[in-house]
Amino acid sequence: MAKSSSSKIKRPKASKASKADKKSSALETELAAARARIKKLKGTVVSLEKQARKLEKKTDRLKTELKKARSGAVSKAKKVGAEGTAKVTKSKRVREALVEHEDVVPAEDIAPAEEVAPATDVVPAAETPTADLTVAQLRAVARERGIAGYSRMRKDDLIAALS
Repeated sequence: MAKSSSSKIKRPKASKASKADKKSSALETELAAARARIKKLKGTVVSLEKQARKLEKKTDRLKTELKKARSGAVSKAKKVGAEGTAKVTKSKRVREALVEHEDVVPAEDIAPAEEVAPATDVVPAAETPTADLTVAQLRAVARERGIAGYSRMRKDDLIAALS
């Protein structure tokens, strides 16, 4: 039996070389893409390093300013403390000098004190308050006796609380 050439057409098989070429072409494409990503990432790293250096410089500058501010505040506090102490000391000295010199002033040079009329609003605390007293007088008595809330009380409430 003879084989007929028309029934089966032999197709040429793909050579191993052409398959390898396709694989290497795909690998080269992937490699090129990877190299492009690496290049982009290197650029990003460089940019971030620049930003980090700038931030480090700014941090150093701020730390220096903070140290100056702290030392200035401490020295100012010491100065204010010293001035405050000096003022207190000076006022003590002036007061002591006045006390020492009180004996020196002759009694004739001192003007006599004017007589002060007794206040009409003052009510002796021993008395029992009556309705003839004013609210101000009743509150004064309540204040002397230590009654709480007297400033908000009405006249009749004050009389009741003080009785």
